[in-house]
Amino acid sequence: MGDTYGSTKYVLVLKDEMTHFCELVPADSAGSEVVVAAILEWFKRFGIPESWDSYNGSHFKAEVMAQLSERLKANQSFVPVYTPWTNGPVERINRDILQVLRTILLEFQLDTRNWPYLLP
Repeated sequence: MGDTYGSTKYVLVLKDEMTHFCELVPADSAGSEVVVAAILEWFKRFGIPESWDSYNGSHFKAEVMAQLSERLKANQSFVPVYTPWTNGPVERINRDILQVLRTILLEFQLDTRNWPYLLP
């Protein structure tokens, strides 16, 4: 989204394809430790899936992620590079999130750096 007043600069989007439940995780960095913590929290609440899909970013392909999937006996697959249509539902959610945040900021005449405070 852009600059913020706080340290939050990223949003990790987790989505269950079966129920379409979506969760937004504010993050200060895009490191693999943030991703692992968010995924473990998700698994504690909803259970461990047999597999999950993720982008090809270094934070998703890190050794710690490989160890996580190995220890949980789950398969992690990656969305091919430059093929956003293969992960269409998440791309659509990302677009909707941006649209809703921008609309709220505009409607209430808030500074755009306040976007992290609007996350659920």
